[in-house]
Amino acid sequence: GPAPQDSAGDQIMSNSDALFVGHYSMGDTQHFFEVSEREVSRMVTSVSRVLKSFDRFDNDCALVISPHDAWLRTVPLQRALIADRKVVMDAEDSPFEAPRIEAFMRRMRPSLVFGISSGVLEGLKQMGFDARTLFANAHVWVTDAGAYTVLQEAECKSLLRWAQLGPAVGLECAFGGGVHVSERDWVLAKDPRGVLVSSRLDPAPSLQECPTGVMAEIVTEPCGCGAIAPRVDLWREA
Repeated sequence: GPAPQDSAGDQIMSNSDALFVGHYSMGDTQHFFEVSEREVSRMVTSVSRVLKSFDRFDNDCALVISPHDAWLRTVPLQRALIADRKVVMDAEDSPFEAPRIEAFMRRMRPSLVFGISSGVLEGLKQMGFDARTLFANAHVWVTDAGAYTVLQEAECKSLLRWAQLGPAVGLECAFGGGVHVSERDWVLAKDPRGVLVSSRLDPAPSLQECPTGVMAEIVTEPCGCGAIAPRVDLWREA
């Protein structure tokens, strides 16, 4: 049969090397592209470098919260965590997951928590849980400005950012100052539309100057973790 198409009518190429089909939004349109094992391996290397920027963690438990179809964000992250001998727990990015997320935090006390969104925080609030207490003493990565603002009042060990930039994914290291993307895969630029990303290697189809819809600064100074590739300095408050 014909190759699948995304909502803009673009054909998704058939590739036997594809591990999964990733997607990103441009306005109201969803775009899809295949992600190969090679690309995932490179993203795992980028995520592992971020994890190594921390001196140590209190325990080996990590909680990853994400939409059910966010393969671009979760597959490389979970592989990097497992390679670092972390016990990975999963929850969906939904207000209805609040009881499960609270149970994970209370019983397992994960040192690393990825994917706190405003929706997750609203669900916790509606269930009577105090997020500022719940996520104290953990390294927390948030996915939007509202969650960042709320958790600034919590005593998190680190309050960091995890974001999707069109087809690229950014994760902030222990030094803050902007999210790292896989420099082997993506070139960053900026114009009046916001941050643009271009593929260096082999996404299918090749993506050049793809608008992300993200208005942010691109930081070119070397990071404290030793990375010299540009970073994206996203929102820090609502």
